[in-house]
Amino acid sequence: MGILPVKKNVEHIHVEYEGGSVTLRFREYKQTFKVLKKEEHYGEARVVVSSSGWCEYETTIRQGESAYFCMLCNGALLQIPKPNRENDYGDECVVLKIMNLEGED
Repeated sequence: MGILPVKKNVEHIHVEYEGGSVTLRFREYKQTFKVLKKEEHYGEARVVVSSSGWCEYETTIRQGESAYFCMLCNGALLQIPKPNRENDYGDECVVLKIMNLEGED
């Protein structure tokens, strides 16, 4: 019997997209996220992520992949690489991970 390693998550919020349309509102960070499909623009294998902090800009996540975002307390949103540890971006932000699991079992 020994001590088992603990798996730590580096994100504060983890969203698993499995289809449809999702709207997330974070009042304290002045953000509204939308996760939806736009098959006519990006095809069936991608999901679109848009934010009120980006105006008209959108990013996509391929099926089976994930993306990380950093919400700052001033309302800004940054797409970031996977953090190495929990506090990589400081205490005044929230790290959000969105996974596109649509079509997977």
